[in-house]
Amino acid sequence: MFPTRTYYRPLSRFDIYKLALIDESTIEYQRSAWERLKKSINSKINKVNTSNLPSIIRELFNNNIIRGRGLLAHNIIRAQIASPFYTPVYAALVSVINTILPEIGELIAKHLISSFHHTYEQNDKINCLSTIKFIGHFINQNILHSLVALEMLVVLLENPTDDSVELAIEFLNICVEKLSQVSLHGLDSVFSTLNNLLNESSLNECTLHIIEVLFAIRKDQFKVNPMIQPGLDLVDESDQHTHIITLDDPCEPEPMLNIFRYDDQYEENENEYEEFRRKIISESYGDKQERQQRQIKIIDLTETNLVEHQCTVYRTIQSNTNVEECAQKLINMNLHSGQEIELCQMIVDICAQQRTYEHAFGLLGQHFCLSRKEYVEYFEKIFQDQYKIIDYLEYVKLRKVAKFFAHLLVTDAISCAVDVELVVRNSCN
Repeated sequence: MFPTRTYYRPLSRFDIYKLALIDESTIEYQRSAWERLKKSINSKINKVNTSNLPSIIRELFNNNIIRGRGLLAHNIIRAQIASPFYTPVYAALVSVINTILPEIGELIAKHLISSFHHTYEQNDKINCLSTIKFIGHFINQNILHSLVALEMLVVLLENPTDDSVELAIEFLNICVEKLSQVSLHGLDSVFSTLNNLLNESSLNECTLHIIEVLFAIRKDQFKVNPMIQPGLDLVDESDQHTHIITLDDPCEPEPMLNIFRYDDQYEENENEYEEFRRKIISESYGDKQERQQRQIKIIDLTETNLVEHQCTVYRTIQSNTNVEECAQKLINMNLHSGQEIELCQMIVDICAQQRTYEHAFGLLGQHFCLSRKEYVEYFEKIFQDQYKIIDYLEYVKLRKVAKFFAHLLVTDAISCAVDVELVVRNSCN
């Protein structure tokens, strides 16, 4: 027998790459971990809503959001622009993160103020509107001090145009109740300016009308626009870290935070974050969440239950040919606080996804409005939100959504008052 010969086989490039992926000190491992972090943060932000907010917050802290704070800020702001309907939800998400990691709340707030400067100067009304809505909810959640709100209103009303006044009114509609509580004198000054515009300016009829509507809301003590929606008041005011940032403060974005950078102390920093995460989840956030559940009975649905709920709604709508029977089944579902408006939004979304507009959806929405007054308010809110993002809707979907709300308006299921602004604006143009 001849002895078995062994030959040296040099490592291939693929072998070297595989070894690098298990060594935390290599740039290959850290870049791969960065990509996983980016995908994880993006997927969680994209699926957040009122029902799953507490579970999404816990899942986010499973990632190193200190390392990925730039990614987190970018994804939250991008998601809010794409889905302005969920702006209060994103603000509530940031409010919880801000109590634990104030530097992330400050980073996002500075991004928004920088965006306000940029979009207003560029006369980008759509993105400026999205930005001021987010800032308004930051003020309601005590993430930002109300000082910046008064500064923004001064800027918007200093040289009034139809667009700038409309932006100011939209901003006030969100945070006017908060301003009435913390800065009544400043708010009175703003209303005095608006009153002068009513009497002296050459603004068009549409703009004058929305100013008059705001004065009517003021007369009713701002009851129409609650500061924080039910289910989104997750943080005690005493626990919140409020940032005092003015329009004159440097608020330049930090784009380098969104880019991968090699960390020569990667393992040590990851271990520190893991220790921090365990402490926060078990002590701080866990205790607060239990307290909030006792106070406002937040329902923590798992993602599986949420998906099952959405599928149940979809199957119910698609499988029932009798509109009244379908509406009754949906209304009698075991809905938790905050899910009613999401159900209405789902009806509109499913209608828009059909090949052609189906008259049954209009009848379904009409039946909801007739059953309870709250559903009238929900569909009116959705109509206003859909109108604000009209430029982002595909033409085919836009036609179906328009026909749906046209049915509700024609049948008086929702008030024609929500359509006044649209009609006056078209006549002015």
